[in-house]
Amino acid sequence: MVKLKQPLDYEAQIERLQNFHKLKITEHQEALAILQSINYYRLSGYGIGLTDVNNKDEFLPGISLKDLYDLYQFDSALKNNLFHVIEQIEIIHGILNTIRVIS
Repeated sequence: MVKLKQPLDYEAQIERLQNFHKLKITEHQEALAILQSINYYRLSGYGIGLTDVNNKDEFLPGISLKDLYDLYQFDSALKNNLFHVIEQIEIIHGILNTIRVIS
């Protein structure tokens, strides 16, 4: 049977990010708030490409939790904006198809 990892509490997540992954965390309370609002694994996906080529477990020097959070926020805003644009395109497409059928 596969042994599952035990979940880490927020303090342990912060410690792991700093010590194991070498992620820069300057504001402990800010890091705590970020991790409480966004899943650890979801946020860590934004670090892909920002790790050391010789050690994928460690981030490049100077990369911070705030950097990952900023990427997450940018991605979220971009998806929301694109969704609204795509919705408008679908509406216009439907209208044009209706006009084509009526004509």
